[in-house]
Amino acid sequence: MAAYAQESRPAALILTNNFQEQFISPYLKKHNNKISESNVSLVLRTHQLEAASHFNNNSTRGSIIPLGYKGEELWVSFEVNNKSNQDHWHIDFGHYFSGRFGLLKNIDIFVTNFDGDVLYKETISNKQESNFIPLVLPFNKRSIIVLGVSGQAGIPTTIPLKLVSTEAKARIIESRKDLQTYILFGLIGMVFFFLSMCISQSSPAYPFFAAYYMILCSSVLLETQLFFFIPFLSGLVIPAILSILAMSGLIIVKTLWDEIEENDILNIIFKGLFIILIAFPVAALLLPSSLGLTKAIFYFSASLLVLALTPILSLLQTQYNRQDTIPFVLGWFALVCGLSISVTAISGLMPPLSTTLNAFWYALIPQALFFVYALRIKTRSDETTVSHAKTLEIVENESVNKFRQSKELAEQERLMKVIEQERKVLGELRKSEAKRAEEMSVEKERADDANRAKSAFLAVVSHEIRTPMSGIMGMVKMLTDSGLDKKQKEYAQTIQESSDAMLSLLNDILDFEKVEQGKMDIENIGFDLHRLMRGVATLMNGHAAQKSIKLITNIDEKLPKYVKGDPTRLRQILLNLTGNAIKFTEEGSVTITAKLIKAGKGKAPHEIYLGVTDSGVGISKEGQQKIFDAFSQADKSVSRKFGGTGLGLAISKGLVEAMGSNININSNEGEGSTFFFTLKMENASSEEESASSSGPEIYEHHKKPMRILIVDDNDINLKVITGFLEKTPHKLDTAKTAEDCITKLDINNYDLILMDIELPGINGDEATRRIRKSSNDKIANVPVIALTGNVLKSDTDRYRDAGMNEILAKPIKPELLNEAIDSAITKKKKEKESDQIPVTPKNVTPPTLDKNTAQNISKPEPKSETVTPTPTPQKTTSVPRASRRVKTSAAPLKQVEPKKDTVIDNNAPAFDNDILDALKGHIEVEQITEMLEEVFTKSEEITASMKTALEEKNTAETSARAHELKGMTGNFGLIHISDLASKIEAISKGESLDGVNELMDQMPAALAKARAATDEWLKS
Repeated sequence: MAAYAQESRPAALILTNNFQEQFISPYLKKHNNKISESNVSLVLRTHQLEAASHFNNNSTRGSIIPLGYKGEELWVSFEVNNKSNQDHWHIDFGHYFSGRFGLLKNIDIFVTNFDGDVLYKETISNKQESNFIPLVLPFNKRSIIVLGVSGQAGIPTTIPLKLVSTEAKARIIESRKDLQTYILFGLIGMVFFFLSMCISQSSPAYPFFAAYYMILCSSVLLETQLFFFIPFLSGLVIPAILSILAMSGLIIVKTLWDEIEENDILNIIFKGLFIILIAFPVAALLLPSSLGLTKAIFYFSASLLVLALTPILSLLQTQYNRQDTIPFVLGWFALVCGLSISVTAISGLMPPLSTTLNAFWYALIPQALFFVYALRIKTRSDETTVSHAKTLEIVENESVNKFRQSKELAEQERLMKVIEQERKVLGELRKSEAKRAEEMSVEKERADDANRAKSAFLAVVSHEIRTPMSGIMGMVKMLTDSGLDKKQKEYAQTIQESSDAMLSLLNDILDFEKVEQGKMDIENIGFDLHRLMRGVATLMNGHAAQKSIKLITNIDEKLPKYVKGDPTRLRQILLNLTGNAIKFTEEGSVTITAKLIKAGKGKAPHEIYLGVTDSGVGISKEGQQKIFDAFSQADKSVSRKFGGTGLGLAISKGLVEAMGSNININSNEGEGSTFFFTLKMENASSEEESASSSGPEIYEHHKKPMRILIVDDNDINLKVITGFLEKTPHKLDTAKTAEDCITKLDINNYDLILMDIELPGINGDEATRRIRKSSNDKIANVPVIALTGNVLKSDTDRYRDAGMNEILAKPIKPELLNEAIDSAITKKKKEKESDQIPVTPKNVTPPTLDKNTAQNISKPEPKSETVTPTPTPQKTTSVPRASRRVKTSAAPLKQVEPKKDTVIDNNAPAFDNDILDALKGHIEVEQITEMLEEVFTKSEEITASMKTALEEKNTAETSARAHELKGMTGNFGLIHISDLASKIEAISKGESLDGVNELMDQMPAALAKARAATDEWLKS
């Protein structure tokens, strides 16, 4: 049983019909234990024994009931004798202006009779529309009302409890609304006042004044709330409002007085106060409810401190003789005084009366008046300052203008003299610039001419080397597939290696051209880096052995085996560097190094070091500055001793830069050199390496035989290509002209066309355009592969614009030929399967394909010996081989005795024995005899045509016939005739026939010598 203090029993509260309202604090009894419905009978017993303490005597002062700081639940009871004729009454918990402070957590109400029965009960925790709690009291009976109230921990809470009638409730609510309206009207009026001052005066402090009064408005709106429920944050509402109010005061002080910005100490104080205002309430929220007083100190001490310091900080402005400082300080001082009284009353140090508890709100009135007066003074002061500043500015501007005018007059006279001099100088400069511009234009034209000449030279070199190489390499391939013995295979391998070396030289020239123009294309495919390094060492080991030099490979064990990159170009770089190292090393060793610098994680690339070190002559510091320049070497004496043009390092440098790195050198004279670079390479799988390193199997996708049309006007070339394909299951047809090709297309169904470019009459690209224009879809869509020796970019673009699917550079290699056939047919098959419309002149405007379509034409994978087309600044003139028909009435030349005055080089070999020896081991002698007879007969016909064209001074026809003779005889190793034809072609392309007659006079003797030599060879 609860223990109660023994005091005299308070009188019961008697309710009559005239009863309106009454404070109930004098009638309360306090209970130390929590009351519930189960033990509410204890309260009845207490009243009967008169054992309850008088709450009025112990804990109240006047009509206000303090709940303390801890948030503990307070249980009280009082007796009511209802003698009126109404049973609905209300308990009024008051509002800010009647003495209430703080928010409640919950309210419990029980109404019992003296028999111990609970007549009415109510529990309220977070929802209550007003400050009135309804009660139901029986008529003409005595009742005991038990009330349990708890506040927020750390918030000093006071409540002025009243018992009011329904009629009095309506009147009280109306009067409180009026009071709230008046207060809000005044506060909102201050908000608009400062906002209008902000607009008119443009002061940064005025918006914060408005914010200050808006915060007070929000605080007034809480007057109607007994509860304000926010999970875990309900106790922070009132401290947060007070902290924000203090912050706004700080900001007002800081922005109103500009001098504070210049004081570092005050700035630090302001920042520290802001941190305290935020940190203290948050810290209080984390403290347990049992530390009620400590929580209250953390909740309110920082805000009260800042508000108390605000007038002190404002007082510092008096040292600057500002007239508006005093009223501003008085305004803050009035607020601090009112706040101090309210805090003292709430804390119990002063009677908690309505006047003392609301001293803070009363203080807002003089504060507002002082603020308005201070701002009025400040506005006048600012206007005076602005007016004074404008006056000073006007006076200063007038004096400056007078000074400026006098200065301008003097300056104008001086400038007139300077301008006159400058006119003369400018006149001379214009003449000089015009002369310089003219000289630069001339130099530019010369440079452009030189560039065009270089590109034209490269085009000629490319075509002239590739055309004869086509026959040579074709025959070599046929020989190696014809069952040669060991010695013959060695001969054929020698021819193959020589041909590859010649193609490598051509590729170097074209690569340098691409490097110079920034058009180098770099692949990113998987390959075996270890195998590539060993392959480079194997290729160069023979060169090293010839000079008794050790060739060492140093491959890091941690180096990944399969990586992604361009193996062809990387091999080219390492071969160039290793070849140079061997060339310039007389004794010692050459080391090829590959090591892992940094391993990539996940998909990140590896950093791989690649270098070539030699013990050769070394390079001076001056030589290292120009070693990578084209056609340059570190020392002319070295060039004379070791040979070379210096082109390899320039190409290597360009390739390394195209791969995203830089090549470096570390060298000292007499101590050797190291060329090295670092590449970033991603991981690759063995499957990717296998797919990229080995070309597609021949006819892997297309084992079904196809019908192929080969178009070439040279019988020998037809035989070479036919020889490549005769072991395949395909059916082969041939045509010598474009007209014949188009005619056969109308008669037969072909799956593929191999088209030579330079045909008599209609050339190959024009024939392809006509095929693409065909109304027969099957003809228009047949794949066309170009066979040409002209592989510069301007030429290949023209072929693709004509509609050619693939481009094969001469000399033709069988594996590349088969790849191109496979690629073209595969693409056609995919187009049919996906129902895509092939690119034909029906879909685009003839004769030029659009760029996107041209880019989509498939290309064979480039090999190390494949030459990628290089862009040419200017198009070269292409003369059709049969632009004028040659007279065929002239009889073919037979064996003609040479003229007496003809100069014949008797030391020049008539033919290459190796080629014919290889043929003899594979083909019957009768068949070889027949082929050679055909070659000589055709050569005599071409020679006759050349002589007729020469008589007509037809340079184009002479050049075309010489080109044909050169290629045909070169394929069979008739090197003397091929050499004469090459010289005639070169002279004829220059549109001059000087010296051609002398060369033509040597042709019959050369033919006779070759025929005699081959006859002798056949007999042996």
